[in-house]
Amino acid sequence: MRPLAPASASSRSSAGPNSGSSPNSGSSPNSGSSPNSGSSPNSGSSPNSGSSPWLTPLSFAGQSFLAHPSGALIWPAHNCVIVADMHLEKASGLAETGQFLPPYDSQRTLERLENLVVSASQTVEGSRRIVTLVFLGDSFQDERAAARLSDVLAARLQRLAERFRLVWIAGNHDPHDAGLVQHNLPGEVHSELQWSGIALRHEPRTTPEMAGEPEIIGHFHPKARVNGRGRGFSRPCFLVGRRRLILPAFGTYVGGLKTNDPAIRGLFETPVATYVLGRTRVQRLARSG
Repeated sequence: MRPLAPASASSRSSAGPNSGSSPNSGSSPNSGSSPNSGSSPNSGSSPNSGSSPWLTPLSFAGQSFLAHPSGALIWPAHNCVIVADMHLEKASGLAETGQFLPPYDSQRTLERLENLVVSASQTVEGSRRIVTLVFLGDSFQDERAAARLSDVLAARLQRLAERFRLVWIAGNHDPHDAGLVQHNLPGEVHSELQWSGIALRHEPRTTPEMAGEPEIIGHFHPKARVNGRGRGFSRPCFLVGRRRLILPAFGTYVGGLKTNDPAIRGLFETPVATYVLGRTRVQRLARSG
C-alpha cells in the first residue's frame, strides 16, 4: 500500500479538499441505515436526480451542507464527505482488557462507509463529484488499533484511497497517526484543517482568540431524546449553533452523550438546531434554549 504523508501534529492545514492524491464509551451500535421499507440510504442505490430524498439540507457559517442518516455530513462546495468518531478496532481493544464484544465492528463500519460514499457521490450534480473523505478524529480506538486491523480491512481502506483523497484528523483516542505510518495505511494526517473560513477539528477550541472561529467537530457523540409512539428513546444527532457544528459518531460500537449534558450545552449559545438521525432521513426537531 502507498505510504502515508503525515503532517505535523501541530499544523493547521488550509489545503483544499481537492488538492493532493485520493484517511467512548458504551456498546450500543450506531444504527440508522436500515429503513422500514424500500431501499436503504446506505445501500448505494441511485437517486432519481439531484439530491436524494434521504438527505437533509442544513446551513452553517455561510455554507450549505447535506446531512445523511448515517451520520455523515456532505459538503458539496468542497466535494467532500465528513464523518466523525469511527473508533475502528474498538472491540479488539476492549478484548485486551477482558471486555468482549463481537469482533466485527470495524468490518461493519467500513461497509457503511463504502455504501455511504456510493450514495453520496450520486448526490453531487453536474460535473462535480465526491473526491475527499475527511475523518474527524477518533477514527481508531487507540494508537495500536491500526496494528490490529486485519489485512482484509486494510485492503478496503487502500481501495478507498484509490478513489478518494483520505484525510485523517487526529483525535484524543488517536492523537498522532494511530500507527498509520508504521503500518503503511493510506491517507494524510492533520491536527485540523481550515476550509472556507471553517475549522475542521476533533475537539472544540474555546480559547479567547478562537472565540469567533466557526468549527465542525466530533468527539461528543451527541444523542437527542425523542418521544414517539408512547415512549421515549435516544437517537444520534447533529447539533448546529451559530459557530459550532457537532457531528454524531459514525462508529458501530459507540455510546453517546445527551444533548442537555453540561459538556455539550456549555459549547453553544442558544438557540441550537437539532437534526436527529432516522432510518431513512435526518429530521430537524426544534431549536432549544
